[in-house]
Amino acid sequence: MNVRYGQLDDTERIMALLSKVWADDYVPHLWTEWVQQPECGIVLVAECEGSIVGTCYVDFMANDTCWFQAMRVHPGYRRLGVGTELTKVCLQEAKARGKHAAYLGIEADNSASANMTIKQGFVKLLDFRRLITKLLPCEILSPRQTMWRQATEGDIAAMLRICNTTMAPGPIFACWQWEPLSHDALERNIRHETLWVWGSLGEIRVWAGFENHKPEYHLFSPSGAVQDIKAALDDLLDFIQGPDEVALKFWIHNESPVITYLKTIGFIEEDGYTIWEYNLNSQLIAH
Repeated sequence: MNVRYGQLDDTERIMALLSKVWADDYVPHLWTEWVQQPECGIVLVAECEGSIVGTCYVDFMANDTCWFQAMRVHPGYRRLGVGTELTKVCLQEAKARGKHAAYLGIEADNSASANMTIKQGFVKLLDFRRLITKLLPCEILSPRQTMWRQATEGDIAAMLRICNTTMAPGPIFACWQWEPLSHDALERNIRHETLWVWGSLGEIRVWAGFENHKPEYHLFSPSGAVQDIKAALDDLLDFIQGPDEVALKFWIHNESPVITYLKTIGFIEEDGYTIWEYNLNSQLIAH
């Protein structure tokens, strides 16, 4: 098996592979963009006897950290070590680029991926729960207003202050990625338009990762006082409800006191999501 950098010439074969892996996948929409932006990350492909049988992506994050994602293996080559080899090369490449920590996320019920991740030397950091509620259509008599808005760089000081003065979890969890909290990390996510804030009269009281994939919305691990998070959630639910049925998926730390409130207002628990870390400074990478 040969693992190498992905190239634009691989696109047709990669798209054919991806079509066999996952019906509604985000990777086909981003793969060529990743290849064209090597300063932002590393695209790898695995070849076996001349055929592309796997691919993955290493996304560079702030503070010399990175996120492993988009691990896709041809169904006919699963359990043959393709994912293991891709992960090993990801670690080698990340270390060579000066990264000191690598992170990845795994669905809580994906024991096969979790076992492979453990064998590679990753350590589980934390668990997130995912809850969902569906909002039935309703008549809108006047335009809805909300105290939510997209975060800007001018909000960073207030966002850091919220984490310093509340029980909010320190790390950033947005757009299915997790990374340690810092000014640079917030700036990066704001630049990617994945963070939103909630408040009034110029006072930010809650911030969170937010994705609008209407008719499905995703709210990731809000930071703020519990009573403010509840109020912000009520505001969001009221704002997104409209003439069509919509759903809100809420990703939240396993031990958050907000979980009880979510269940009282109709959220149903789905599967969870686990975050894993590899310390590139202290661990030896298999060759």
